[in-house]
Amino acid sequence: MGPTKVLWFSTKGKHLKLNSSILAWYEKKINKNPQQYTTLRLDNISTDDASTTDLLLFLNNHPQLTDFTYSNRKTLPTCSVLRCVATSARYITGIYIDMSNIPKKVGLDLMACLALPKCPVTSLHFCSVRMGVIVVRNLVAFIRTTTRLTSFMFRYCKSIPLEEARAMLDAIEANTSIESLIVSHSDIAEGRKRRFVYAALSNPKLTSFVFSSDSNTYCDLDFPRIQPTLKKLTLCVPLPKHAWKLLARVLKVTTTLTHVNLSGCCLGSEGVTAMLDAFRGDSTIESIELSCNNGYTIPDTLTALIVTAPSLVKLGTELSRSAWYYHRQTINEFKDAVRNHSNLTYLGYDHEIETFKCTKYLERNKHNRKRKGPTLFDIMIDRCYHHLIK
Repeated sequence: MGPTKVLWFSTKGKHLKLNSSILAWYEKKINKNPQQYTTLRLDNISTDDASTTDLLLFLNNHPQLTDFTYSNRKTLPTCSVLRCVATSARYITGIYIDMSNIPKKVGLDLMACLALPKCPVTSLHFCSVRMGVIVVRNLVAFIRTTTRLTSFMFRYCKSIPLEEARAMLDAIEANTSIESLIVSHSDIAEGRKRRFVYAALSNPKLTSFVFSSDSNTYCDLDFPRIQPTLKKLTLCVPLPKHAWKLLARVLKVTTTLTHVNLSGCCLGSEGVTAMLDAFRGDSTIESIELSCNNGYTIPDTLTALIVTAPSLVKLGTELSRSAWYYHRQTINEFKDAVRNHSNLTYLGYDHEIETFKCTKYLERNKHNRKRKGPTLFDIMIDRCYHHLIK
């Protein structure tokens, strides 16, 4: 049984107070599988002084819980559990705040606690969070000066004024300790986005970078030579043709990336094919995600990539309807390339068949690889082929 990672009590949409029954449920779950969980999540559960003390005791008794996630669609109470966790939870190194309204006092207290020398927090994530200008300015000052922060996320915080959002990007660029970075903000001007992405990809300490925008306008990004320390790259922004051509040239000479996600970049069929060609012969790439790009590829391109990328585990892309009208030999070569690949486990397939979900992965039955019978992949290929020729 794989790791569950998140220890989460479902309130079924209701707002509850943390009590002994919920803590007893947490204790029972974690004692049943002590090594299954690394994150404790409080979702729509409020606390008071007494329950916060009990929660800290629980956290300090379970060193495997290193991350704490708090989500409360109502405004956080004045007696916030975040301040106590940041200062008194000995093993918590990551704080994640999701879909919450942070009032001024709670936010300033949290920033003050994070700035303390004894604070063990090295990961700080904000997602869909509302906070005032003063809190944002204190957060910017903390990011600019801290040397302990290694992971930072700032996503969908649309209530942040534009001037403060720009200051946030400046602070992130000035920080020299962040190794994992996730940023999503649609209101930043195109020129500022270009400079930020260029600076992030030039950062020699960054190992994982995610940049996305829910804006439908094209973003003319510039791409430097990717640093060898960067292992995971995710870009989910519409790119014009000359931008993705530049990115394809950069990726072609990069041999250290293990995970690349370019879904939702409006690449079109030509761009998807160019990106797949860029990874041909790459021995380190493990995951490529190119779905939701308003374009398709052909079996020949996929076959050439799969044969020359021995470490590939996950490949997310779509085949067009016309792909199934290719010569049967071409389809068989594609099937053989997948069947003979020792690591490829997840493969995206034609979303026109599964219209309810744009991208879906099929986990292949590895036990059938040693048999002469058809694999799940064979069944999927034949089912799609016969479905499309009707």
